[in-house]
Amino acid sequence: MRRSSGQPFESRGVSHDEFDVLVATHHGEIYTYLMLVTGRVSDAHDLSQRTFLRALETRRSLGLGALARLRLFGIATDLCQKCLRSRSSRSRACRPRVEDDGGASDCHAKHPVFLAIAGLSVKQRMAFALRKIHAFDYEGVGHLLRCSSQSAQGCAMQAFRKVSQGHPLRSALGSPIVTRPTVKE
Repeated sequence: MRRSSGQPFESRGVSHDEFDVLVATHHGEIYTYLMLVTGRVSDAHDLSQRTFLRALETRRSLGLGALARLRLFGIATDLCQKCLRSRSSRSRACRPRVEDDGGASDCHAKHPVFLAIAGLSVKQRMAFALRKIHAFDYEGVGHLLRCSSQSAQGCAMQAFRKVSQGHPLRSALGSPIVTRPTVKE
């Protein structure tokens, strides 16, 4: 693969194999994040492809390892925010909607966690997904959402409260399960 300038792929820092490993390692979680936030299979697919295209274009500063994951989520978050802003300018509501494409991806959209997340604001969806599903610390969430770690924590906690109001979801989302002691006769 060559750029239009004729510069070989490898001379800019990352080999084909290293980039393939990066995609294989992170594509699933980037797609899941985008699906949860946008609520649309087509948007999640498009944005995940654009995330890795942008990563390919900026691979010299992307690096490998732990920092690459943070940067990939940063690219995905920026692209997602732009997509949702343009979507909200075309229509008033910026809530995810379930696409009925008849495929396996439709099952994800009907999952109770997805349906609960769909009722959150964009920032709450992002904070919730980054913290509770992708295990970023509040500093990382704040960095990705361009806010303080305290603001990110507040946003994620508020989202968690709203999502966990659906009783069947509480144990799946990490809330303590309250049981009543049984009385033996």
